[in-house]
Amino acid sequence: MNARIKQMTAAEVRIRAEHARDSLLTAQARFEPGGPMASNNTTGLNAVNAGIAAADAICGSKLGYRSSGQDHKQAIGLLTQALPEKRTAARDLGRLLEAKTLTSYGASHITEARASELLKYATRLVDEMEAALAS
Repeated sequence: MNARIKQMTAAEVRIRAEHARDSLLTAQARFEPGGPMASNNTTGLNAVNAGIAAADAICGSKLGYRSSGQDHKQAIGLLTQALPEKRTAARDLGRLLEAKTLTSYGASHITEARASELLKYATRLVDEMEAALAS
């Protein structure tokens, strides 16, 4: 395996699944329609983290490894390999990864609508993760 791929044990898959669930719960709890703008960024950041962790758990479960580099296309490609029949999952991960820099390091607030979209993408990915881990 190259340096940008990390093999995963069953225990690591479980841990990443826990991270995905916890980040999604935090994103859901912080989403406050009509609330402070800062909560939109917190929602978005946790949605991004939930999606990344869910993708890691899916790839670890189905492929035995995950992406560990900064190349987002590689992570999307691995998720496509892990769930070839679920193209929406790869698209959702791509949309979340596009928002990573803004939600993590941005000096401006994201809109409530954008936070809601990111939450939707993360929720779908965590749902896909749960289905993959149950099979």
